[in-house]
Amino acid sequence: MNVVMEDDRPFTTDQWHHLAVLREKRAFEIRLTKKWFHKPTDSWKYTWILACCGHEQNEDGSLKSVMGCITDISLQKQAEEDAVERAKLSEKLARSEQEANEIQVRSAIEAEDARKSMEKFMDITSHEMRNPLSAILQSADGIATSLLEFQASPKTPVVSDELVEMNLEAVQIITVH
Repeated sequence: MNVVMEDDRPFTTDQWHHLAVLREKRAFEIRLTKKWFHKPTDSWKYTWILACCGHEQNEDGSLKSVMGCITDISLQKQAEEDAVERAKLSEKLARSEQEANEIQVRSAIEAEDARKSMEKFMDITSHEMRNPLSAILQSADGIATSLLEFQASPKTPVVSDELVEMNLEAVQIITVH
């Protein structure tokens, strides 16, 4: 039993019980303490074997012998381990791609929100710039109209003609420019 990995010894003992006492054929995998060098990972790995065993009985039904064969399955176990590692890496890559897509979608949404905010700002700014000028122009137009009407009226002017002329000139400058 010293050649079997300590962690696998209880399992191996159980398999022997099924084989020798219960007289059942058994096929099982265990690790040995012997190691082998795995070049791709530059590391030492435990040897795995597949044991296939059966028994032979005496005429009276007692156990005559146990026969079996073992096969080194270390490379198969390494391939399984590599496949599991590749699957983990693939899953991690898929999660990374999903996270990248989510970041890209969030960035696009944020960019769209920023664009909308900029448009809204430009609309408000443009509106505010136009409206005060519009109000000034409307006021100037109103002043000019009322002064022209006052000047043209037959009533005796309370305000001097010179003052009216001067205000009309100022208003006309505002409305023309």
